[in-house]
Amino acid sequence: MAPVNRCLKRTFIIFDVFLGVVGTLWLALVLFSHGALHREEELIQEGSGVAPLAILYLIGIGIVALSAFGLYGALKEKQWALIVFSVGTIMTSLLFLLIAIPLVAMEAMSEEVARLMTEELKNLNEATTDQKTQLEVWQHMFNCCGVHGYQDWGNDIPGTCLCSDPTDNIRCVLANGTSMEVFSEPCFPHITAFTRAVFRGLLAVTFGFAVPVIAVTVMSIIILCQMRRKTITPSVKFRTDPTGSKYSELCETA
Repeated sequence: MAPVNRCLKRTFIIFDVFLGVVGTLWLALVLFSHGALHREEELIQEGSGVAPLAILYLIGIGIVALSAFGLYGALKEKQWALIVFSVGTIMTSLLFLLIAIPLVAMEAMSEEVARLMTEELKNLNEATTDQKTQLEVWQHMFNCCGVHGYQDWGNDIPGTCLCSDPTDNIRCVLANGTSMEVFSEPCFPHITAFTRAVFRGLLAVTFGFAVPVIAVTVMSIIILCQMRRKTITPSVKFRTDPTGSKYSELCETA
């Protein structure tokens, strides 16, 4: 088995340790989220958050396990450990690709996604309390009123629609038949922009994590190729009889 390039080996170990740290942070975040869900009695009773959390746990454990295999294989120069690591990281890269494709499609359809999200808010008289609460959260975030304007609320305009600065004539208008200053901008454009930003952020996280995974995959494959390369050792013959030698003895002349 041929020796592995030291520079490549050290670079691989650095990337692999980084991968393990990311996996550990992932598990810590999932554990924190799990604790938050346990405090929500409704989610516990319905069990709706169990399956996604199990998948997130498996991803984190898989990343940490792969990092351990890669570190062991690089330090001990064990081919089987690096093969397991390479196969695992290749599958992880394909998983990121499967995640990125729908994210790209949904980012391009952000307006349609936002329209589906607000479909049930067209008629606020028939909307549920939770739906109205969600709309009020958006109104507070974006300083807007209603999905398509303050008229969506009719005569029941909530406090989140009221302008904090009544002198702002650009963003504030008088509601019909009242003296209330409300935000003139509808929330739908802001919801669309927010949805697009969320998809772009998820894409950035996906590609940002996929790059080091692909890098360590390539490095592990190169290390495996170097380890499998045969070392050619020239044969050495030792003869005590100088007969037939092409070299002549140098004698010191008097």
